[in-house]
Amino acid sequence: MTLYELCTLTPAFASHSPEKMITRILESEPIKPSELNADIPGELESIILMAIAKNPVRRYQSAGDLASRSEERRVGKECRSRWSP
Repeated sequence: MTLYELCTLTPAFASHSPEKMITRILESEPIKPSELNADIPGELESIILMAIAKNPVRRYQSAGDLASRSEERRVGKECRSRWSP
C-alpha cells in the first residue's frame, strides 16, 4: 500500500471509521493509480496492482520478486508480469 500511496498521494482505502475501512479493504478494489495520477506509467501501475492484489496467488510471491520487477522497470526493461483483473 505504501507504493500506491506514494505514487498517488492518496490512501488506497480511506474512511473515518475503522469498521468502514476494513469493509472497503475486504469488499472493494482501490481506484487504479493512473486514474489518480495520469503520470504513472502502465508498467509501474501493473507492479503496484500486482503487489496489492487481494488474491495471494496473483501477488508477488516474495519481496525479491517485487524488487526484480521494480529494477526491470527502473532500467527500462519490459516487465515480465502484467496485471490483469
